[in-house]
Amino acid sequence: MNNLIYRSSNTNFNAEFARVAEQLSHKLTFNTRDEYLVWVKQWKEDYKNLTNAIRNNRVSWKLQMAQKPERIAYFKAASEKAPDVPKEFYDARVTMLNNQILADHGIRVYHNWSFIAIYLLALRKASKIRAERCYQARKAQEASV
Repeated sequence: MNNLIYRSSNTNFNAEFARVAEQLSHKLTFNTRDEYLVWVKQWKEDYKNLTNAIRNNRVSWKLQMAQKPERIAYFKAASEKAPDVPKEFYDARVTMLNNQILADHGIRVYHNWSFIAIYLLALRKASKIRAERCYQARKAQEASV
């Protein structure tokens, strides 16, 4: 995972991303379509909250850095329109994702949002690999019967 995040410009992102996703696919535990759909629903909720948190942090940082009154007014209005992120996302889900990244890769990321976002995207790719593997196994089993 470190190679994916801290790569030099001459390495291929897609190849490294696929390698990490393949490794993560063996750690996923769903076997049925229903379990997969529940997992995807939770993933989408996490990713939506993470992207909203990133947007909110970016707007608040720009508001703090703004010096001209018109820029301050612009970012203040943008921060008021920013979507709310549930407090339990920060408390429970980010902590859970940090622990998951620590267990999988030995890295503690705290609130490094870009690292968590890339990890979530790799998990999504891994889930697609796992779902395809389960589908092919089920299809082979049905064909042999």
